Amino acid sequence: MCIRDRDNVEIEEDSLMELLSDSLRKKVLIEVNGRFLAGWEVMQNTFGKEFLSALTLYIKEKTFTPEETVYVVGDSNILLFAIASGGVEQWVEQTNSRLKVLAKGEYFGEWSFFTGSSYPESARAIGFANIFLIWRAEIMQLLESFPLDKEKFHLVKDELTFNNSFSLLRLKCPTCGEEHLFRDCRHVRYAPERSEFAAYYLICQRSFTRNFKRTFNRRLNATKQLYYIAKCAETYRESSNLREPEMQTAQLTSLNSGGAIPLGPSQRVGF
Repeated sequence: MCIRDRDNVEIEEDSLMELLSDSLRKKVLIEVNGRFLAGWEVMQNTFGKEFLSALTLYIKEKTFTPEETVYVVGDSNILLFAIASGGVEQWVEQTNSRLKVLAKGEYFGEWSFFTGSSYPESARAIGFANIFLIWRAEIMQLLESFPLDKEKFHLVKDELTFNNSFSLLRLKCPTCGEEHLFRDCRHVRYAPERSEFAAYYLICQRSFTRNFKRTFNRRLNATKQLYYIAKCAETYRESSNLREPEMQTAQLTSLNSGGAIPLGPSQRVGF
């Protein structure tokens, strides 16, 4: 914001504010920034007057040039915005498609401001735009001095996070007009109903179980091969037990005759 004198010389607001005393500077900020908060019903209906009065001292103003980025998806610094003059365009970076055009007096960034989540879309200025800014990190510190207002802040946060209730902020999808974020809109992103998907899965599972027929491969039947191996092992053990007495008799005969002692099957060592 700037002030022009008769010679059209621009005097920056910061330079002018430095000329004022601390008490007068505070009164000017409360008066000017209070108009910003007075137009937002959510802030007026949610927080107390003392907190709103203290909040006016944290409001900053910044001028954006044409096509300058206000924020992008994934920004870690979360702010609340209000347009003092000019316009802002919200857009999807992946497809470079426009979502919504905001004009003077409109607010944006509320969902991320209350939830602490990253922005679901990007925003850039249309022409020159003067925008009021409120840093979320500073407001969280300010809320520590106002326990009741801090509780109200988290109530709004829980409504948005757990109940997906956007009626309090009056947020609507720019695609279909319903109360949800555009990224959750069915016209933009496919999101099937969980109950319908689960029912369809169970029907398919029952149909598969009912019509399933097990096929056997005679050449690669593991159960049959295991049975055959076990049968062969049992036959070998039986033949070894029958031949053991015969081998013992042969060993005694060889000892008496002084010959070599033949080894039985259980005494042989393979090479």
